[in-house]
Amino acid sequence: MRKNQSKLGYLMDQFRVKGNDLADYLHIDNSLISKWKTGKRKLSSESETLNTIVDFFIKLDSNTDFLNILSLLRTAYPGVSMNGSDKMKILLKRWLTEDEAENYFLSKQIKNINVKMTQNILYKGDDGRQRAAMDLVDLMLESTDKEEIMIMDYDRSTWKYKDIDFHMRWFQKYEQIIEKGHKVVILDFEDRSFEDRLQQLTDWLGFYIRGNVEKYINYGEFKGIFKPSLLVLKDKAALFGITAEGFTSKMNVQITSDKVMIDHCTQLYEAAKSLCSPIFHPIKQGDLEQLLKIHLSMEREAGDMILKDTVPYCMLLPEELFYNILKENLVEEDRIETLLDYYNEYSETFFKNIHHFKYRVLLDEFYLENAMISQKELEYSFLSILTGKPIFVSKEYCCYHLDHMMNLMNTYKNFEMSFGSYQDKDHFKGIDIYLKKYKMTIASGWSKSIYSREPSMNDTLYMYYTSLWDGMSSFDKDRTIVEQKIRKLSGFHSYDV
Repeated sequence: MRKNQSKLGYLMDQFRVKGNDLADYLHIDNSLISKWKTGKRKLSSESETLNTIVDFFIKLDSNTDFLNILSLLRTAYPGVSMNGSDKMKILLKRWLTEDEAENYFLSKQIKNINVKMTQNILYKGDDGRQRAAMDLVDLMLESTDKEEIMIMDYDRSTWKYKDIDFHMRWFQKYEQIIEKGHKVVILDFEDRSFEDRLQQLTDWLGFYIRGNVEKYINYGEFKGIFKPSLLVLKDKAALFGITAEGFTSKMNVQITSDKVMIDHCTQLYEAAKSLCSPIFHPIKQGDLEQLLKIHLSMEREAGDMILKDTVPYCMLLPEELFYNILKENLVEEDRIETLLDYYNEYSETFFKNIHHFKYRVLLDEFYLENAMISQKELEYSFLSILTGKPIFVSKEYCCYHLDHMMNLMNTYKNFEMSFGSYQDKDHFKGIDIYLKKYKMTIASGWSKSIYSREPSMNDTLYMYYTSLWDGMSSFDKDRTIVEQKIRKLSGFHSYDV
């Protein structure tokens, strides 16, 4: 909420409701709405008008299943059940009429007009930590400027992941932050469990690829009994707290808008960041030379590989088919020549490595079946990134591609394929991931890619997909059965070629 803005004013801003429109709906004068909106006049909890206002906003939010109002109420009243529309109305009336705790980012004058006292708000325990996180995020989302938030949170698992409903609302808020183009910088620590690292990647990997997120890791230079929690919304507010392992039972945090304290927290954050290394690097969009260099360097590394792709991996196409796809998609001749040179270098390295290292390819049978039934062409997203334009491959060509990969499987014992419905269990659905064991990760969305040589990221993803592979039934990865399923799919969709 802005200064001199009531809760009703905040709600009107969130739903983009103009004073005239609300006045017409309530059949009252707009000047009364203005007084309610600025807080000059308070809403009465006994007023029938309040019931009408509550019904108005609930009706507005009904097309989102009340996502916005429920998020607001769950932040205001953590732990209170929201079941039923009647309960929601009661809580929204209570929220609109009760006094707000003095807001952490607003300042007020005390008797001496030359002295300014800034609000510091204390949030207690896990519930308080949840509310503090939401308050800081809401402040960021209200801004019309491009903001930057810096996060160093050692004890996140206790307050974020245990409450599934809160975690979902938190994730949705950060999705809005990324969509609005705000910047997020995260510092992390090496001594995380596998489960915690996997949960963090599940939350953030898609955001890493989309951009505006940086992440760094510390390798123990400031390891000790103290566990800090520090979030800085640059130049606007800071959240800070600290626990001592074995001494403090819970995390209590404060949010301040004091300029001196914000600058101090920013300096602490920058000091910590100076002891960290980046976890991943973005691959510049449109920089073909960098992209090919990184992918080729990955293939030249020794080690087993896992290839998880929405469609069959484009570098495992037969050369003639690779060329035909580029020509039919009207790729420029000089880029075709560059990509063919790269293809030949990649193929030479691949056919050397396949004798020594395992290649596991994960393909989703149901996705490909449904795509071939509903579409004449499939987009090859990684090939689209390589060419700088959308590349569409006919389902007949895709079937030839699957047949070629099946032949690789039958020729080389180190080449393994799964062909089942693994995507239902995949934490990273829609992201293409190429993993070189202990060495490197490349992850791609529809137009952007990142790469990482950071062990905490590489090892977590490799362990996760190895576990996913090991948990598959033989029906999804047995060579004979996989061949039968691919032949059936190819026979159905390529009979007219």
